[in-house]
Amino acid sequence: MSSEAWIRACLVRDSILRTASMRVPLLPIFTPDNFESQVQRVESDLRAKRATKLEFTYARPPLAELGLALQLGELASAWRDEDPLGALYADKAEEIALEARLCAMRHEAEAAALAAMRFQAPDHFAERADRLARTWIDVAPIARTAPDACDMVVSDDETDPRSLLCRMKEEVGARRLPFRVTVARSLAPLAAVGDGTIQIAPGRRLSPEDVERTVHHEIEGHVVPSARAMRAPIGLLRIGTARGSDHQEGWALLAEERASHLSERRRLEIGLRHLASRGAHHGSPFADTAHELARHCDATDLVARSVCRAYRGGGLGREAAYLPALLEVKSAFADDPSLEPVLTSGRVSLAAARVLAAVLEFN
Repeated sequence: MSSEAWIRACLVRDSILRTASMRVPLLPIFTPDNFESQVQRVESDLRAKRATKLEFTYARPPLAELGLALQLGELASAWRDEDPLGALYADKAEEIALEARLCAMRHEAEAAALAAMRFQAPDHFAERADRLARTWIDVAPIARTAPDACDMVVSDDETDPRSLLCRMKEEVGARRLPFRVTVARSLAPLAAVGDGTIQIAPGRRLSPEDVERTVHHEIEGHVVPSARAMRAPIGLLRIGTARGSDHQEGWALLAEERASHLSERRRLEIGLRHLASRGAHHGSPFADTAHELARHCDATDLVARSVCRAYRGGGLGREAAYLPALLEVKSAFADDPSLEPVLTSGRVSLAAARVLAAVLEFN
């Protein structure tokens, strides 16, 4: 197949996968509309050392897109050996198919097992991440100390130039990035990047340091690669390759590290999220994981938020991929620095970056 022919084939596949991914909005499906109230209640339970459980409610019902999953599986088989990028499109089709099954199983017994399949990392890096997470939790007491309440700002305060909303708008404007900054009513993380938008969670109290870290994480880790993907010759970089979103989170954490934003408290937070997610994927009951982490860490605010994120929808636990991805990305860049401009050209995995580097031009 000529280069022009496989580029045309890519455009067709881009359209199919873009439509399919829109039909499977994994994170919105798994985001409870009472997330914040549940975090506060679980934190109160942990402080009082009493039994705790989750009572999440959802605005969106589970999506039964199992027919789509079957169609994508058939397409993946047809695409895999068609041209130089056929395998990348096939892998992404299979990932969306898995996410479709996961959306259908929200809160069912199969949810955590499917999520473990979706967010699994190579065993070597997963085991290293487990050890590192435990090390980060076993740190000096200063890491467990919450920021001074007097210095806190509200995430969506339009009147405070230090707020996350104002700082994000300021950075987007200064760098002329083609993104809108909006406030999302229900959002588990502090911020999230979508198609041309940056969403900010409302009403969160943050230190100015956390604001700057979050701005750097979202802009360097997610927004700049997304802006680059808009100019790419194929849409897969914007849609995301298989595991592209996972390795982009690893890249975003590396960007934090390079900018000296990985404070002890931030590392504690990442470690808690990792172990909470691993517990969810291994089938540990929510209360057991919450109280076990609370026994090892007296930062109950971070413990409560970590376990609630990990166990939403029956055990999504997507943060199980973050810390292994950081280790994978650092290792890959140390071995081959030329991978960095490829990985940061969109939502690209390391495996895809190696293929893309041989087929497309990057600078």
